[in-house]
Amino acid sequence: MRERLLSWADYFGAIALALWVAAGILFLLGNQPNERLIALVVIGALFAALFIYTKFGTLRSAATSRGARYGSNALLVSVAVIGIVAILNFMGVRYHNRFDITANKTFTLSPLTTQALLGLKEPVQAIAFFTTQADPATRQDVADRLREYARVTDKFTYKFVDPQADPQIA
Repeated sequence: MRERLLSWADYFGAIALALWVAAGILFLLGNQPNERLIALVVIGALFAALFIYTKFGTLRSAATSRGARYGSNALLVSVAVIGIVAILNFMGVRYHNRFDITANKTFTLSPLTTQALLGLKEPVQAIAFFTTQADPATRQDVADRLREYARVTDKFTYKFVDPQADPQIA
């Protein structure tokens, strides 16, 4: 009986992997009942248990080899670095701060401008008219300034309009 199981061992592993992949795909699709997903995972675990039972000696020697130790260390370090980068990215997106380190605070709004923006009682929308032939540097400067205003309060919004493409708005 053991020889027969040994001849089918690779198939057991492949079936377990296929069932788990199918469960993952169905989970990502999101329209399957949870019972079906659980059944696929459990059946896959049974086939994985059969695979481990039949190939235990081979798996044990592979897991304790020198290559496995170095490989697991490399995997652990890689996962740690990716985790640290992911956490830093999350924190950077969630807690966005800007600092103006120029000597004369060129990119900082004046206190009067900030006070006026915070004192808005009703929403204000600025419309900037730029043609496609306009200087891109000037348009970028205006966009940067309007973006700074919009960061101070949510009552200030802006949009750009091409007066040649939309003459009725102009």
